[in-house]
This record gives sequence, C-alpha cells and structure tokens, in this order.
Amino acid sequence: MNCMLLRPMAITGLFLACTCAEAGFVNGGFENGYLGFATLGAASTESSSIGVDPTQGHSQAFLQSGNVMTTATIEEIDTQFGFLGGQLRSLSTGLPKAGSGFLQVFSIAESSILSFDFNFLTSHRPGSEDPDFNDFAFVSIGTSIENTGYFAGVPVGLADLSSRFVDSSASSFLGETGYRNYSVVLPEAGTYAFGLGVIDVGDQSGNSGLLIDNIRISPVTVPVPASMVPLGIGLAALGGYTWHRRRRTAR
Repeated sequence: MNCMLLRPMAITGLFLACTCAEAGFVNGGFENGYLGFATLGAASTESSSIGVDPTQGHSQAFLQSGNVMTTATIEEIDTQFGFLGGQLRSLSTGLPKAGSGFLQVFSIAESSILSFDFNFLTSHRPGSEDPDFNDFAFVSIGTSIENTGYFAGVPVGLADLSSRFVDSSASSFLGETGYRNYSVVLPEAGTYAFGLGVIDVGDQSGNSGLLIDNIRISPVTVPVPASMVPLGIGLAALGGYTWHRRRRTAR
C-alpha cells in the first residue's frame, strides 16, 4: 500500500469546480457508470469481460491513453485538472501527447482517508523503460481556494513502464501491474477534487490503460499529529521527485 499525507499547499494550478461538491464520495465502485464524475478523453466502465476482475462489485473504471479519436490533449488535461503548463511533462522523460482522466469534487467534515485500487496496463513491452515512450498514470488531489470556486491541483506519478508487472495478463494488453491500493490522508475538513489519469508519451500507436475501482472514504482511527503535517508534505514531494529522478536515470 502506498500512502502519503496531504494538506492544502501553495497554488500550483487552478481549475473551476466542474461538479457540485458532494458530502462524501459518490459512486466509488462505478456501479452507476460515471455518475458524480467529470470525465475527459477515453473513459469507460468495464466488467470482468475485459480480462481483469473488479476489486469490488461488478464494474470498474477504465481510462485509455492511446485512442487517437477520443483522448484529450495535454493542454486540455492541464486545464481540467488545474495543472500549470508543464506539470505533467515534469513527470515524463519523453513528450506527453494525450490521455484521459476523471475528476470528482467532494467534501469531508473531518480528517479522513481516501483510498482506491488501480491497475496500470500497457500494450508496450513491460519493463522496456524507453524514456521516449514511457506512458504513465497519475493521481491528483486538488484543494479548494477559499471564496473563488477554483481548485489547485498537482499530479503525482502512480505507475509507468518501469513498474513491476505481473507475469501474465488475461486482458488484451501485453502487461499489467495487477490491482494495487493507494491511500491518502486528508487531515482536515474541507472540499477536495480527486482525479486520476493515464498519459501517452511519445506517440499514440501504443495504448496504455488504467483500471480503477473501490474509491472510498474512511475515518482516521488514529489522530494525525499537527507536527507530522510538514513532514508528510515533504515526503509527498520527495516521493514525486524520486519517481521522476529514477525515470531520468533510465535514459
């Protein structure tokens, strides 16, 4: 399980809330399609017929990076997620071309844990680590800017072609990481914008995908000490830097 501590940060980008904030998280199992979400690019919901079983229920979200007809441009994704120009490019050793994603705006009344399951799939050769074609997936949690209706977002890498893949995949893709869990501590009440996406790098001839399921909000059973918040921010930033640095070293 990956886990980081999140706290509202300095403004790194802005987007206008695309949906009304819900109390808690809505439809985290995608049993009602994308109800409660705003989608961008090639976003669908799939059953186990895709070759991968959902981690709960009968449906799972599926985002694709390389479907030329339906994916969104990097500029569109930057705008939708509230990223300053170049933030997605900073996660890649190649040139991001296009991708897909979704967002949901929600509110919590107290410190909570947001967690989800994800599975990164690719039609590229897993482990190739070609820096020019290294598709990747990201997560973003934007925080509201008081009295503006806007949110600040920053992307953090989830997986790429250098990730550890399972031995075989029953899907139409060459490889998949298998479902993994990711958790974020939201240490205070407020309104947040949660998003996930998958990005094509270098060309759109090879498709990568991201399966997501079981997004949920749960209470923090052990209080988060205030003294840990700056440390948590530092670790989150360091995690993104380490991931980026490791991929640059692969050149």
